[in-house]
Amino acid sequence: VQDLVFNLHMILTDTVKMKEHQHDPEMLMDLMYRIAKGYQTSPDLRLTWLQNMAVKHSERGSHAEAAHCLVHSAALVAEYLNMLEDCRYLPIGCVTFQVSAGLCNFLQRAGGVCSVGRHPVPEEEGICAGKYFSEAGLVGLLEQAASSFNMAAMYEAINEVYKILLPVHEANRDFKRLAVSMASFRMPSTRCTTRWVTFSSPW
Repeated sequence: VQDLVFNLHMILTDTVKMKEHQHDPEMLMDLMYRIAKGYQTSPDLRLTWLQNMAVKHSERGSHAEAAHCLVHSAALVAEYLNMLEDCRYLPIGCVTFQVSAGLCNFLQRAGGVCSVGRHPVPEEEGICAGKYFSEAGLVGLLEQAASSFNMAAMYEAINEVYKILLPVHEANRDFKRLAVSMASFRMPSTRCTTRWVTFSSPW
Protein backbone atom coordinates (compact mmCIF):
# COMPACT_ATOMS: atom_id res chain seq x y z
CA VAL A 1 0.00 0.00 0.00
CA GLN A 2 2.84 2.37 0.87
CA ASP A 3 4.43 1.85 -2.56
CA LEU A 4 1.10 2.48 -4.26
CA VAL A 5 0.56 5.72 -2.37
CA PHE A 6 4.10 6.88 -3.13
CA ASN A 7 3.66 6.06 -6.82
CA LEU A 8 0.37 7.98 -7.02
CA HIS A 9 1.99 10.93 -5.25
CA MET A 10 4.83 10.99 -7.80
CA ILE A 11 2.35 10.83 -10.70
CA LEU A 12 0.31 13.72 -9.31
CA THR A 13 3.45 15.75 -8.61
CA ASP A 14 4.76 15.23 -12.15
CA THR A 15 1.34 16.09 -13.59
CA VAL A 16 1.38 19.42 -11.74
CA LYS A 17 4.96 20.07 -12.89
CA MET A 18 3.85 19.70 -16.51
CA LYS A 19 2.05 23.05 -16.28
CA GLU A 20 5.19 24.68 -14.93
CA HIS A 21 7.32 23.33 -17.81
CA GLN A 22 4.85 23.58 -20.68
CA HIS A 23 7.31 25.84 -22.56
CA ASP A 24 10.27 23.51 -21.96
CA PRO A 25 9.76 20.62 -24.45
CA GLU A 26 12.59 18.45 -23.13
CA MET A 27 11.49 18.68 -19.50
CA LEU A 28 7.87 18.19 -20.52
CA MET A 29 8.69 14.95 -22.32
CA ASP A 30 10.72 13.70 -19.36
CA LEU A 31 7.74 14.29 -17.08
CA MET A 32 5.36 12.56 -19.49
CA TYR A 33 7.72 9.58 -19.66
CA ARG A 34 7.88 9.34 -15.88
CA ILE A 35 4.09 9.47 -15.65
CA ALA A 36 3.73 6.75 -18.30
CA LYS A 37 6.23 4.60 -16.44
CA GLY A 38 4.36 5.22 -13.19
CA TYR A 39 1.22 3.60 -14.59
CA GLN A 40 2.69 0.08 -14.61
CA THR A 41 -0.45 -1.31 -12.98
CA SER A 42 -2.79 0.53 -15.37
CA PRO A 43 -2.03 -0.45 -18.98
CA ASP A 44 -4.83 1.71 -20.42
CA LEU A 45 -3.45 4.87 -18.82
CA ARG A 46 0.09 3.89 -19.67
CA LEU A 47 -0.83 3.47 -23.31
CA THR A 48 -2.62 6.84 -23.30
CA TRP A 49 0.47 8.63 -22.03
CA LEU A 50 2.75 6.87 -24.51
CA GLN A 51 0.48 7.97 -27.34
CA ASN A 52 0.37 11.52 -25.99
CA MET A 53 4.16 11.52 -26.06
CA ALA A 54 4.14 10.27 -29.66
CA VAL A 55 1.83 13.12 -30.68
CA LYS A 56 4.01 15.73 -28.96
CA HIS A 57 7.17 14.36 -30.61
CA SER A 58 5.49 14.36 -34.03
CA GLU A 59 4.37 17.97 -33.59
CA ARG A 60 8.00 18.91 -32.95
CA GLY A 61 9.22 16.94 -35.94
CA SER A 62 10.98 14.40 -33.70
CA HIS A 63 9.82 11.42 -35.74
CA ALA A 64 12.34 8.92 -34.37
CA GLU A 65 11.19 9.65 -30.82
CA ALA A 66 7.54 9.39 -31.92
CA ALA A 67 8.28 5.98 -33.44
CA HIS A 68 10.01 5.02 -30.18
CA CYS A 69 6.77 5.69 -28.26
CA LEU A 70 4.62 3.87 -30.81
CA VAL A 71 6.85 0.78 -30.72
CA HIS A 72 6.47 0.73 -26.95
CA SER A 73 2.71 1.08 -27.31
CA ALA A 74 2.55 -1.78 -29.81
CA ALA A 75 4.71 -4.02 -27.61
CA LEU A 76 2.49 -3.29 -24.61
CA VAL A 77 -0.65 -4.19 -26.59
CA ALA A 78 1.03 -7.33 -27.97
CA GLU A 79 1.89 -8.43 -24.45
CA TYR A 80 -1.73 -8.25 -23.36
CA LEU A 81 -3.08 -9.90 -26.49
CA ASN A 82 -0.66 -12.74 -25.88
CA MET A 83 -1.99 -13.11 -22.33
CA LEU A 84 -5.56 -13.34 -23.64
CA GLU A 85 -5.08 -15.89 -26.42
CA ASP A 86 -2.44 -17.75 -28.35
CA CYS A 87 -2.50 -16.72 -32.02
CA ARG A 88 0.39 -18.03 -34.07
CA TYR A 89 0.37 -15.06 -36.42
CA LEU A 90 0.43 -12.43 -33.66
CA PRO A 91 3.65 -11.36 -31.93
CA ILE A 92 4.53 -13.38 -28.82
CA GLY A 93 4.13 -10.38 -26.56
CA CYS A 94 7.21 -8.25 -26.04
CA VAL A 95 9.47 -11.19 -26.85
CA THR A 96 8.94 -10.68 -30.58
CA PHE A 97 10.05 -7.06 -30.29
CA GLN A 98 13.01 -7.88 -28.06
CA VAL A 99 14.49 -10.48 -30.42
CA SER A 100 14.36 -7.98 -33.27
CA ALA A 101 17.73 -6.31 -33.67
CA GLY A 102 16.09 -3.19 -35.07
CA LEU A 103 13.55 -2.77 -32.26
CA CYS A 104 15.27 -4.22 -29.21
CA ASN A 105 17.13 -1.00 -28.37
CA PHE A 106 13.86 0.91 -28.29
CA LEU A 107 12.46 -1.42 -25.65
CA GLN A 108 15.67 -1.43 -23.60
CA ARG A 109 15.54 2.35 -23.38
CA ALA A 110 12.01 2.11 -22.00
CA GLY A 111 13.11 0.96 -18.59
CA GLY A 112 10.84 -2.06 -18.54
CA VAL A 113 7.86 -0.65 -20.40
CA CYS A 114 6.61 -4.16 -21.14
CA SER A 115 7.19 -5.79 -17.79
CA VAL A 116 4.01 -7.60 -16.83
CA GLY A 117 4.83 -8.87 -13.38
CA ARG A 118 2.78 -6.22 -11.59
CA HIS A 119 0.14 -5.74 -14.26
CA PRO A 120 -3.43 -6.82 -13.52
CA VAL A 121 -5.02 -9.70 -15.41
CA PRO A 122 -6.55 -8.46 -18.71
CA GLU A 123 -9.87 -10.26 -18.03
CA GLU A 124 -10.54 -8.01 -15.03
CA GLU A 125 -13.35 -5.56 -15.61
CA GLY A 126 -12.19 -2.26 -17.04
CA ILE A 127 -8.65 -3.49 -17.77
CA CYS A 128 -7.33 -3.18 -21.33
CA ALA A 129 -10.74 -1.93 -22.43
CA GLY A 130 -9.46 0.68 -24.89
CA LYS A 131 -9.80 0.26 -28.65
CA TYR A 132 -6.07 -0.26 -29.10
CA PHE A 133 -6.08 -3.44 -27.01
CA SER A 134 -7.19 -5.46 -30.02
CA GLU A 135 -5.66 -6.96 -33.14
CA ALA A 136 -6.81 -3.98 -35.21
CA GLY A 137 -5.36 -1.62 -32.62
CA LEU A 138 -2.01 -3.42 -32.70
CA VAL A 139 -1.90 -3.19 -36.49
CA GLY A 140 -2.73 0.52 -36.34
CA LEU A 141 0.08 1.23 -33.87
CA LEU A 142 2.61 -0.71 -35.94
CA GLU A 143 1.60 1.13 -39.11
CA GLN A 144 1.96 4.46 -37.32
CA ALA A 145 5.39 3.41 -36.05
CA ALA A 146 6.48 2.44 -39.57
CA SER A 147 5.32 5.81 -40.89
CA SER A 148 7.27 7.66 -38.20
CA PHE A 149 10.38 5.56 -38.86
CA ASN A 150 10.04 6.41 -42.54
CA MET A 151 9.89 10.15 -41.83
CA ALA A 152 12.96 9.72 -39.62
CA ALA A 153 14.75 7.85 -42.47
CA MET A 154 15.27 4.86 -40.17
CA TYR A 155 14.73 2.29 -42.90
CA GLU A 156 16.18 -0.72 -41.08
CA ALA A 157 13.62 -0.28 -38.29
CA ILE A 158 10.76 -0.08 -40.83
CA ASN A 159 11.69 -3.54 -42.10
CA GLU A 160 11.50 -4.94 -38.57
CA VAL A 161 8.03 -3.47 -38.07
CA TYR A 162 6.74 -4.99 -41.30
CA LYS A 163 8.15 -8.39 -40.35
CA ILE A 164 5.59 -8.30 -37.51
CA LEU A 165 2.79 -6.85 -39.64
CA LEU A 166 2.95 -9.15 -42.68
CA PRO A 167 1.96 -12.41 -40.88
CA VAL A 168 -1.14 -10.67 -39.50
CA HIS A 169 -2.33 -9.58 -42.94
CA GLU A 170 -1.53 -13.01 -44.38
CA ALA A 171 -3.55 -14.79 -41.66
CA ASN A 172 -6.53 -12.50 -42.24
CA ARG A 173 -6.22 -12.84 -46.03
CA ASP A 174 -6.29 -9.07 -46.25
CA PHE A 175 -4.62 -8.97 -49.64
CA LYS A 176 -5.10 -5.26 -50.17
CA ARG A 177 -3.27 -4.31 -46.98
CA LEU A 178 -0.78 -7.10 -47.60
CA ALA A 179 0.08 -5.61 -51.00
CA VAL A 180 0.50 -2.16 -49.47
CA SER A 181 2.68 -3.59 -46.69
CA MET A 182 4.82 -5.54 -49.15
CA ALA A 183 5.39 -2.40 -51.20
CA SER A 184 6.21 -0.43 -48.06
CA PHE A 185 8.54 -3.23 -46.94
CA ARG A 186 10.36 -3.25 -50.27
CA MET A 187 10.90 0.52 -50.45
CA PRO A 188 13.06 0.92 -47.30
CA SER A 189 15.01 -2.21 -48.24
CA THR A 190 15.86 -0.60 -51.58
CA ARG A 191 16.86 2.62 -49.86
CA CYS A 192 19.08 0.74 -47.42
CA THR A 193 20.79 -1.04 -50.30
CA THR A 194 21.27 2.22 -52.20
CA ARG A 195 22.70 3.94 -49.14
CA TRP A 196 25.07 1.03 -48.43
CA VAL A 197 26.33 1.02 -52.04
CA THR A 198 26.83 4.80 -51.90
CA PHE A 199 28.81 4.66 -48.65
CA SER A 200 30.90 1.67 -49.68
CA SER A 201 31.76 2.91 -53.16
CA PRO A 202 35.42 4.04 -53.46
CA TRP A 203 34.30 6.63 -56.00
